Parts: sequence; C-alpha cells; structure tokens
Amino acid sequence: MAYFDLSFLARSTSANPDTIRTRAEELDTLQSRLLGRADDLDADFNHTANQFTDLMA
Repeated sequence: MAYFDLSFLARSTSANPDTIRTRAEELDTLQSRLLGRADDLDADFNHTANQFTDLMA
C-alpha cells in the first residue's frame, strides 16, 4: 500500500497555477490516449494546430 504525506498551508503556498494547468492538460491527454477516446484526442490535436497557426499569423 502506498503512503504519502500531504500538507497545505494556504498563506505560504508556492503553487504555480500555470504549471498546474499545464500538467492537468497533459494528464487529460494521457487519459484520452489510455482510454481510447479518439474524439478528445482529436480535439487536442486540432487545438494545438490552431494555436500554431495563430502564432505563425
């Protein structure tokens, strides 16, 4: 059985929302691949392609 310690001090947190959001998106993509949800994965690829096009424009 796994054991881990978790503590939360709201006033002194060093959390980075951008990093958390990025990791959450990566986990969602991994979950889509593992579960075979092609529609979700296709949407991720389309979103990335649109971002690239916007950056190049």
